[in-house]
This record gives sequence, structure tokens and C-alpha cells, in this order.
Amino acid sequence: MWGDLSQPAALTVTQRMPDGGAEALGDELFVQVPPQGGHVAYVGAKVTNFEGCRLELRASLPSRLGLARSRREAAGRPHRRRRVRPV
Repeated sequence: MWGDLSQPAALTVTQRMPDGGAEALGDELFVQVPPQGGHVAYVGAKVTNFEGCRLELRASLPSRLGLARSRREAAGRPHRRRRVRPV
């Protein structure tokens, strides 16, 4: 369980920044260049007031080459916070 189940569930879409931190996704999506080349955006979700279960995160992004799509599944269980450090 995350948060207080007597409160409404809340979802915040987040993105990973170059310094390894994360922030709420606003009007701009930060696109990064990974070591293998190309362009990627690291997007996630922060969920509160929610009972754990199986989760699926889907995203799509239009580009001049077509529509890029991604889908990830995760077990809905709390985990400890960790900071991702850039290499």
C-alpha cells in the first residue's frame, strides 16, 4: 500500500533528468542522448494512496518517422527510494 487508502488515488507522471533526479512532467519532455546514440526520454509514474497490484505503463510519442511506443509491466509494490547516478 502507498499512502492513505481513505484518500483519492493520485498519479504524477515523472521524467528523469540528466543529473539523475526526477521531476514531475510539465509542458516539456526532456529528450536525452544515451551512450548507444539516438534519443530517449525516461518517463515514469509516482502513485500515492494506492493498494499494490500488477501495473502497466504505456506511452507513445509521435515523430517524423512514425509513432514510437513503449510498454512496461511492474509488480505494484513499494520500493525504497534510490538516486540514479549518471555514468
